[in-house]
Amino acid sequence: MATRYPNNNQNRRSNSERSNAARRSSAQGVSRRPSSSNEAARRRAAQAARERQRQKQRRIRLIAIIVAILLIIAIVIVIAVACSHKKTPKGSGNTQPPSTTAAADVNKKSQIPTEYVAATVTHDDIAITDDDPIQGTDGSYTVRVNTALNVTTLYDGDGNAVRAFACSTGRRDGHETPEGTFSMGEWIIAPANEWCYMADGTEGLYAYRIIDGVYNDIMFHSVPYYETDHGTLETEEYNKLGDYASMGCIRMCCGDVRWLGEHLATGAEVVIYYDENEQLPLEKPTPYKIPTDIPEISGWDPTDPVSSNPWHSYTIDLQVPNSVTVALNADYEQDPVIAAATAKDNYGNDVSQYLTVSGTWDNTKKGVYTVRLSCDIGPSHAYKDVYVVVE
Repeated sequence: MATRYPNNNQNRRSNSERSNAARRSSAQGVSRRPSSSNEAARRRAAQAARERQRQKQRRIRLIAIIVAILLIIAIVIVIAVACSHKKTPKGSGNTQPPSTTAAADVNKKSQIPTEYVAATVTHDDIAITDDDPIQGTDGSYTVRVNTALNVTTLYDGDGNAVRAFACSTGRRDGHETPEGTFSMGEWIIAPANEWCYMADGTEGLYAYRIIDGVYNDIMFHSVPYYETDHGTLETEEYNKLGDYASMGCIRMCCGDVRWLGEHLATGAEVVIYYDENEQLPLEKPTPYKIPTDIPEISGWDPTDPVSSNPWHSYTIDLQVPNSVTVALNADYEQDPVIAAATAKDNYGNDVSQYLTVSGTWDNTKKGVYTVRLSCDIGPSHAYKDVYVVVE
């Protein structure tokens, strides 16, 4: 048998092929293994995403906390307001929330006077005369009567408003005061007879005719009286001044109608019109209200100038302590300041029902507050500042 010897060329090729395969396998293994730099980048990105998520959650929690705090504050405010309204004492002067002025005075108890302070008593300036009126001589004046607002305004020759008067024009039930441009007539009563007999059987003072060229039956005059006696005024009708009340004439209080007649000359222009929206050049005065439960004065016009008018000497005696103490959080059926006061007129009548309190105090807060106690009856006034001590 022939002997075979190995082929060296074949062996070399096999070794070379095995070496190349090993290199290819090694290269493929290297390409499948991730690099360390890419892995670090991915870890950083994931960490940043987790941090953003945590920050978002923290913001959400913070917003929720703020909303909850605001809701709690709102609930506390609502409860506090409700309690304050519930604990406010009943009575005049305490129906409004405390003013900033009142709050600023809570620690001024030392300012309360130790000696009694008397109330201030005043009386409006009203002319007093027993002379007969004299009709005016100035023909440059013009008087305008707005029946919608029940106000009469006097203008001078330059068109400037001089004085305004509250009045009562005709009722809106067929007794309307006629409108148009008319003229002032004469004082229709002689000095020897101060009264004017009215169509309804009553009596009037200081009547001045308005010339309309037709009937000439409309007048400026006082509120009617039952008799030719200054003390028989129709008080209920007087208390309607400023509103519709007459049968067509223009009613005014005694003092006003006399003053008007003493300034307007016969022939002065009188304009009567209806304008609900007029912007008045002068504020419409507020007429006095006459109490019907004080017989000594209830039948008199407070502005009647005759010397026998009891209103000229009518006064009010107001007595109230310098301070009134109120229990903290206490409720009162009557205002404690009014309850501590008395008011009588010079006839001895108890007029405490006419007491009013201006200013506020808070019975839920300790301190000292200042209010004003007043009594106003017609042209007579009495008032005193009182300290309210809440403790």
